[in-house]
Amino acid sequence: MESELWPVLDDFEDSVDAISETLKPLLEQNLPKHASRLPLFDKAKLYVITTYALETLLYTYLETSATPTADHPIMKELTRVRQYFQKIRDIESKEPKQEEKAPAVSSSARVDTRENLVLDKAAAERFISAALAGNDKYDIERAENTRLQKERAKEKLGELGEGVKDPLGQRAPESSSDDDDEDGGVRLVMSDSGDGAEKSASATPARKTDGVEDINDEERAQMNSEKKRKRELEAKEANDLKKKSKKGKSKKAKKEKSTKKK
Repeated sequence: MESELWPVLDDFEDSVDAISETLKPLLEQNLPKHASRLPLFDKAKLYVITTYALETLLYTYLETSATPTADHPIMKELTRVRQYFQKIRDIESKEPKQEEKAPAVSSSARVDTRENLVLDKAAAERFISAALAGNDKYDIERAENTRLQKERAKEKLGELGEGVKDPLGQRAPESSSDDDDEDGGVRLVMSDSGDGAEKSASATPARKTDGVEDINDEERAQMNSEKKRKRELEAKEANDLKKKSKKGKSKKAKKEKSTKKK
């Protein structure tokens, strides 16, 4: 009997030594002071685990001392602590589920709002123009861009005007030379007919030159009307720039006054 008891006691001593080394950090420092540094949930777990460890030690002591534990109050305390353990497990299992559901709800709500959104371009332009009003650098760049665009448009119009006029000027002498040749041919063939043939031949080039002059007059009228329109547009843009610069200056003056008052 004694030969069987000594190995069990040796194992028990080893277990006690291991438990004492494990509990040494908790026993050396103040438990409430250590718990005050932890978050609320970790603090609750620390207290529950410590209580359960102490009560299990009491339960083992009662069992080793041959004390009946069926009706002992230690059993009620152990069941109560186990209920706290179950509550902690339930809370830990619910937290990841809530984190998984939260992104899905937010993404669906985001999709719904984006589908219902409509961009008001006029309002956006008003906001942008109001935000950029009084920005001297932006106004200067915009004026420079408009000036370059106008100069390019004028150059293109000049090139178009020259391209329209030159072919007509080249065709006129060619047509006149052809007409002279034709006149010569008519005079040779119809020399017997007299002055009537010469008059009819000489009348044809005069009609062609009149048509060229009519075309040039129409083009000039179109060019003049386009120039007038450009001048009107330039005047409107200049007025708009002046108004914006005045508004920006008035806003700056108001801001300076408000800052001085403060």
